[in-house]
Amino acid sequence: MQYEGQICRPPMERASYMLPVAVGCSYNACTFCTLFKHLSYRELPREQIEAELCRVSAAGGNPKELETGRIMTGEAGEMLDRIVAAMAKLSPMAEPERIYMTNVLKCAHVPPRPQALEAARKCLPVLREEIAIVAPKVIIIWGEFAFRAMFGTDALISQVRGQVFKFEGISAIPTHHPMEMVKNPKLKGRTWADLQAALEIAKS
Repeated sequence: MQYEGQICRPPMERASYMLPVAVGCSYNACTFCTLFKHLSYRELPREQIEAELCRVSAAGGNPKELETGRIMTGEAGEMLDRIVAAMAKLSPMAEPERIYMTNVLKCAHVPPRPQALEAARKCLPVLREEIAIVAPKVIIIWGEFAFRAMFGTDALISQVRGQVFKFEGISAIPTHHPMEMVKNPKLKGRTWADLQAALEIAKS
């Protein structure tokens, strides 16, 4: 795999890539916004870099947990684990180790809204470069915050969930954030339908 991006940098002589996953960006000179002091990076194996599915969430929680690759923690993280386990039963490409996970907001420090949304939108060059490296067949967008940051809109997730959008030329399906399902279990059916649609795109 050849990569010549300016933000995410491949390590020398290693079969993996440094990517701005979960809590940070490998572009150490980042001054996109006032959060740049909170940047970090982690290394991913090639299997995840060549994923068919990409999951994008808003921002992480505990930095120590996020550095292990978890894009969600707490009750939302537990709900996400159950969802991923169910998806993996439908297709091997949905197994956790084969799904690329990231956040729109790259810093560990998460400011209150609307500052967080503004900061996340300034991170979009990083997200675009991630997507260019991974080149997944489909992107699953978890929740309203991530969708608004990626598409520059103020649409409600209830208005857009399940629809197919294009992000950097790749099909992207927004759906409810796992925390929404924790608070309102009735959303599980709708979300599951959205995820099944994403899998069908990935298989095509």
